Amino acid sequence: MDKTQLRVDGGPADGLHQAGAGYITPNRYVTIRRVVTPTSQAIYVDGKQRFAHAGDYSKINRAVSVFASNGSIVTVKSVRVRRLGS
Repeated sequence: MDKTQLRVDGGPADGLHQAGAGYITPNRYVTIRRVVTPTSQAIYVDGKQRFAHAGDYSKINRAVSVFASNGSIVTVKSVRVRRLGS
């Protein structure tokens, strides 16, 4: 698969993969922030927005998951989930 593609699978943005927005330098920790509201989601890597989509996210109710794909290795230092204020 294309290492530079940010893949979006599932939910309202299913299949809206972002070319050139997915590459992360190997052997380096980054901060990935995903913000989901009832009407949108955005994904940031080290503070830079790499993906945004407006849609109906009001019914999303799934646990956060992190996984490797296509032979990649993912090391997770920490995961923090918090509910945003109204």
